[in-house]
Amino acid sequence: MTTTIKVKGSSAPADIFTPPIMDGYQAQRGTGNTELTIPGRSKSVVFFHPTKARKGTFQFVIGTTDADVAKFDTLIARKVTFTLTDTDRSTVGMDFVVAEPGHTITLDDETRGVFVATVPYLEV
Repeated sequence: MTTTIKVKGSSAPADIFTPPIMDGYQAQRGTGNTELTIPGRSKSVVFFHPTKARKGTFQFVIGTTDADVAKFDTLIARKVTFTLTDTDRSTVGMDFVVAEPGHTITLDDETRGVFVATVPYLEV
């Protein structure tokens, strides 16, 4: 399985990161539907709206070296649209922007040798 994060439309090496492992994926997609209760009526009125884009978090093992962390951190901190692709899980593929509060990078507590990044996203 190969996961790739890149600046949308770019093929420059500095604009591409291939994490060794996509360790987590969580997505939520709101309906946008609203319910209106009308006084004197026994049933509510429902207004259907287009389904909203996905939002959630990705978790990536980004590597074991300071250089791995620096490359990922520099890329994902940019104010651009990214493209995520995965050769085994096409359903996770999307264009996205990093959402608030921004990404975090942690040193794995168990191994103390692997850096893990958590990235909140909004599909665009």
